[in-house]
Amino acid sequence: MHNESEATRYLVQTGHLSYCEYHDEISDGGLELDSDFYRDATNAKQQGRLPWAARMSQREFTDTLKEAYEEGSEAFHCSMCQRQDLE
Repeated sequence: MHNESEATRYLVQTGHLSYCEYHDEISDGGLELDSDFYRDATNAKQQGRLPWAARMSQREFTDTLKEAYEEGSEAFHCSMCQRQDLE
C-alpha cells in the first residue's frame, strides 16, 4: 500500500511514530492520534502539503492514517535496539 507507507512517513514527521535509522524499523512515537492531530492533518491535506492524499476522500484519508498508526505503534521501541540493550 503506497498510501499507507506515505501515511507512516507523515506520522514519523509529526512525532506520532518513531523511525530507527539503524535498523529501518518503525515504533511508537509516544503521541496519540487526537482531534488536534486529525485537524492538523486535514489542514495539511487541504493545503496540498500531502500530495499522496490529494485524491483520497476524507474518510479514506483518516482511515489510512489510523491503520498506519496502529501498525507502526505495535512496537514500543525498535526491537533490534532493545535486543542489543539486553545483551
